Amino acid sequence: MSPQILKKPIEVDNRLRRLRTSREQLIEVAEAMAAAANECTANDPTGSRGWRSWQMGTRRNREIHSGREGWANDNEDQIPSILNEEIGVRIVVCNTDDGTCLNGRTPQNRSRKGPATQRLVDNNQGDLFEAGHIAHPDSVIRLRPVKTEAASPDVRTYMLCVFCQDDELRAELSFATRSSAGFFAKFEERIFISGGDAGKLDGVKRKESDDASEFEIPVKRKKSNS
Repeated sequence: MSPQILKKPIEVDNRLRRLRTSREQLIEVAEAMAAAANECTANDPTGSRGWRSWQMGTRRNREIHSGREGWANDNEDQIPSILNEEIGVRIVVCNTDDGTCLNGRTPQNRSRKGPATQRLVDNNQGDLFEAGHIAHPDSVIRLRPVKTEAASPDVRTYMLCVFCQDDELRAELSFATRSSAGFFAKFEERIFISGGDAGKLDGVKRKESDDASEFEIPVKRKKSNS
């Protein structure tokens, strides 16, 4: 069965509201990832772009969400994320390839994931939606209070998939239900945030945040030092 894809702004905004986040917040995380990746040069160790992007995306995701609307930092199975116990949802930041935000393609993680991520994905089983959700994207998701236990089947893990290359930035929040050999293999729901088939982030107004990082976020790639 093909995944449910939400890409119209009103559908996306309504769905994200149910998940207690927003396009503005998630695109800010994606921009922080792009900025961190573009700080790297040819003189950095191999893999620096991916690691720095993931590190700064995880930090910004926590800065924006934690302490608000039930969100808190979480390190379930040694995977840094944010967790909302009130609705039973976790969000993990992930670098993905050019299948991100494209119909007919699925995002693939750029690096092979270990058994911990495999367990999170494998636990994304069962009924995600209330009856009628597929036909009505703004229907209420079946969310309930949960206890934070290892591999808890009551917690649904969403991946914030971010593709950054040259001047292109794409992001989607997606619900993976199967992985194979350390890579995402199946999704049940994909929420296109920006870029690709979602288009640009139109109609989004930036809000000043009291907890904004002190550094500015440059998106321009640095040149290697000779």
